[in-house]
Amino acid sequence: MNESSAGVVRSRFSRLRHGAHVAALTLLALTTGACDDDTPSEPRDPRPEELVAAAAPAWVAGVVASLPPAALPVWDACRLAGTMQPAGTPYAIGVNCRVLRVDGVDRRFVVHVPNHPAVTSGSDVPLVVMFHGSAQNGELFYEQSSWQEEADANGWIVAFPSGVTYLLNSGTYETKWNAYGLEREIDPTWVPAGLPAGTTWPLDDIAFTTLLLDDLESEVHIDARRIHVSGFSNGGSFAGRVATEMGARVASAAAVTRPFPEAFTAAVPIPFQYLLGTRDAFAIQSINSSLLMGQPPVATVPLDPAVLFSYTDMEGRRVALAESFQLVDTVYTTSTSLTATSMVWQTPLPGNVAGNEVEWWIVRGLEHEYARGPGRRYPSNNPGGIDAPRLFRAFFATHTK
Repeated sequence: MNESSAGVVRSRFSRLRHGAHVAALTLLALTTGACDDDTPSEPRDPRPEELVAAAAPAWVAGVVASLPPAALPVWDACRLAGTMQPAGTPYAIGVNCRVLRVDGVDRRFVVHVPNHPAVTSGSDVPLVVMFHGSAQNGELFYEQSSWQEEADANGWIVAFPSGVTYLLNSGTYETKWNAYGLEREIDPTWVPAGLPAGTTWPLDDIAFTTLLLDDLESEVHIDARRIHVSGFSNGGSFAGRVATEMGARVASAAAVTRPFPEAFTAAVPIPFQYLLGTRDAFAIQSINSSLLMGQPPVATVPLDPAVLFSYTDMEGRRVALAESFQLVDTVYTTSTSLTATSMVWQTPLPGNVAGNEVEWWIVRGLEHEYARGPGRRYPSNNPGGIDAPRLFRAFFATHTK
């Protein structure tokens, strides 16, 4: 068996030496023998799920058995690297797969540790926690969000946790984050098999996020002043909940989604940046479902703030967003270009001495997607080339504790 790094202690990082798990492969080869009548079977390479399962110790077996297909390649990469580990284990350069038990439930997350001088020197570096959208998972966003490339270029660490599956009132099963209002979206009579008695449902994702941060700060060099969260869609809404409830620990937040439908007062106001696409079908439907008498429906989300906020839904979200972070909702500056309109709130409500701000961008041509610009692994998805990781990282970099 070739050696692979077991991880890195907090005092230093080491480059992984990738190697095949020969013993696991041998075991699989012995269990895929001949067909009936001793007819030789056509040799094949083991599938990722077989490899991951063969390497999985007892503590992770249940998690591996329930992995969605999109997650298997990432966990197979962790298997090869020797970084498929329980929480409380040192992190290594590259991809790390972790399992964390929260309220009796095993929760999984992926962490990307870049091979960057800021990291390998042992310096404290920023952390971003990225929350995926509905019916998605952390492994998908590890692969597709472009945060890997942004982390590699700048020496930041990025974590990609996964939500859990709920039965929605619509009758479909989807992964979700416990953002504000989730209890109204799900069928509370359905719970997954094996859920420990007494466990709250929906699950406490704030507790999960807290323990995830505890694990990262204990096992890798994280700058506690520069912990940030991002999210998409339902994950963006949950990033809003994290921002309002964990502002004492999180420096700033940014999301691609619609802002709060109602105000939730932040315990510690922090900076927040929102992106919303003009072609976001959910936003368009939301606007058109609450039209005033004689008001024309929209085909796209308006770029002009005067038009945007003439619609009840967007006006309500403007008020809720500003008030949630203790800012005056009627006082803001705007800037419009060919690619986007940005609106910035900085005037504090009485009692707010945090010096925080809120930015809300309306991005031309962006659909309900995490914004991606040129030069990434996947093509740009909006005509202006606005890239959420680049834009959000620049926002995060200017906002530390």
